[in-house]
Amino acid sequence: MPPLPRRDRTKPFKEYQMVLKQKPDLPGIHEAIGAAQIKRVKLEDALSEFEAELQIQPRSASAHTSVAQVLILMSRDDEARIHLETALGLDRPPSEIYRMLGEACAESEGLSIGCGVSESLYFATER
Repeated sequence: MPPLPRRDRTKPFKEYQMVLKQKPDLPGIHEAIGAAQIKRVKLEDALSEFEAELQIQPRSASAHTSVAQVLILMSRDDEARIHLETALGLDRPPSEIYRMLGEACAESEGLSIGCGVSESLYFATER
């Protein structure tokens, strides 16, 4: 059996960059580039892109959870919790946010009362 061809992981990134040049304020473009940066293991660059998305769509739960995901990967759990708690009041399914919030709490040095409440709500929504 011949080996599978290697995927070019830079192709989507290059395509997103072309779109970005044409429409820098296009909702979702920075989030797509950030996701591509995560696949390239460029967390600082991904975080910058997700934060740029928040400038375009400050009430996007998706952008807030994307920022939180990168912050968790960077062990910046307290900052991640702020974005997750913001996302709770927006358009993302709460069970996903509660799951991520629980992960951020578990990784941080101590559970705050707010974090404990969020974890309780997560487990209550999953039943």
